[in-house]
Amino acid sequence: MSVSTSGQASRGVTQVDLGKGLPVRVAPAKMLQIVEASMRPFLGIVCLCLIGWSLPAAAAEKRCGWYGNPAPGDMLLTDRNGDWWITGGGEGADAKGLENVPQMSDRGFIATGVPGSGRGFNCACLTVETNARTQRITRVISGEILPLAQCRNDRSLPSPD
Repeated sequence: MSVSTSGQASRGVTQVDLGKGLPVRVAPAKMLQIVEASMRPFLGIVCLCLIGWSLPAAAAEKRCGWYGNPAPGDMLLTDRNGDWWITGGGEGADAKGLENVPQMSDRGFIATGVPGSGRGFNCACLTVETNARTQRITRVISGEILPLAQCRNDRSLPSPD
């Protein structure tokens, strides 16, 4: 309940000053519509922000090929599109999710360099996020070592040697 300009109480009416110095009588139902309409743009912006925040920054992709450590501190995956650096490689940050890379396997391991140095390659598939411009893996989601024959039989892969 509110008081009108005549000083009499009126039921179901709210007074609103619209900035012109004149009192205007607005029914409570109409006042609710005005408030709801003024909130819509704000709620729309909040919803868009939440949707944008929940979307992944990059789409995960599965890449298969030669997975190796050619030098200390370097890890890479070589597939039909070239070398994808995971760590090292001279520029850029190491990929996130390194705890998800598969461990090198003795079975199907191709040693390179000095025997016993642990340098070499396995065949693997990794689910990753990449930066195509820099040809780097930015996040490792998962990975698995595959039989060596799978990479050897894939004619689109270069030799790991």
